[in-house]
Amino acid sequence: NIVWLDHNEKVLNSYLKAYYQIIKWSGIEGTTIKRLYNKNILKTKICFPSIKEQKQLGILIQKLEFLITLLQRKKAKYEELKTALLQNLFPEKDSRVPLLRFKEFHNDWQQKKLETITNITMGQSPNGSTYSEIPTKYILVQGNADLKNGWVTPRIWTTQMTKQAKKGDIIFSVRAPVGKVGKTNYDVVIGRGVAAIKGNDFLFNVLKKLDKESYWDKVSSGSTFSSITSSDLKNTKIKIPQEIEQVKIGDLFFNFDETINILQKQLSKFENFKQFLLQNMFI
Repeated sequence: NIVWLDHNEKVLNSYLKAYYQIIKWSGIEGTTIKRLYNKNILKTKICFPSIKEQKQLGILIQKLEFLITLLQRKKAKYEELKTALLQNLFPEKDSRVPLLRFKEFHNDWQQKKLETITNITMGQSPNGSTYSEIPTKYILVQGNADLKNGWVTPRIWTTQMTKQAKKGDIIFSVRAPVGKVGKTNYDVVIGRGVAAIKGNDFLFNVLKKLDKESYWDKVSSGSTFSSITSSDLKNTKIKIPQEIEQVKIGDLFFNFDETINILQKQLSKFENFKQFLLQNMFI
C-alpha cells in the first residue's frame, strides 16, 4: 500500500510533497477501494520550476503545515481538558458532590427532574409546502443537521409558525440522533425532530455530558430511527448545585467553547489559505 519516492537532481521531495496534494492521478482503478499502480505514478506528468523556486515553494507550504499542526494540537488539548472537566466537575451516579469543585462551595447537589427546573417545548413541523431554501419569514430547525459547532446554522426557512425557540434557548435533538445539543442566536421555528429548552450554560453542559455518557441510548426507542418522547425528556433526572455555582461552572465551559471556536476559525483560515496557495502557486 506504500510507494517510496525519492528526489533526483531535477525535483525536490519538499516540492513533490506539496504538489501531490493537488495532482490529478491518471489510471486510478477500483470503486470501493481505489488503486494506483507504480506505472500510473511514473507516467503521470508533472510541472516543476527551477530547484531554487521548488525549494522556496516547499518551505512555504511546510511552514503553513507546521502552523496548522500546532493549531490542531492546541485545539485538541483544550478539547481533552474540557472532556476531563465534564467528567470531574459533575457528580458521579452515586454521589452528590463532584470530584473537582470551586473552593467556596460545599453543599450537596440536589437531584431533580428536568421539567421541574426549566421549560421544555417539543417541536412541531410546519407544512412541507411552506419550506424554502431561500430566506423567508422564519428559520426552521428540524434536527442535528441544522446545528454546526454547537450553534443553529440557518439552512431551511418556513412561512408557518408552529412551535418556537427563542434566542438563547438550548436546541435538543429528540430523534436520530437523540441527545445532540446546540444553542440558537435566533428566534426559530422548531420541527418535530428537536425540542427547545430554557437553560443556562450549566444546563447546556449537563445535557452534553449525558450525551457523551450515552445516557439517551438507554431511554430512546425505535428500530430504524431512535427517538425519545416528551415524557422521557421531562422526567430525566439531573443533579444541580445552587445557582451561583451553576453560573461559575457554566462560565468556565463557555470560555472553553469560545477558545475552541476561535482556534477552529484560525485553523480553517490557514487551511483555506494553504489550499489557495496550492491551487494558485502550482501548475
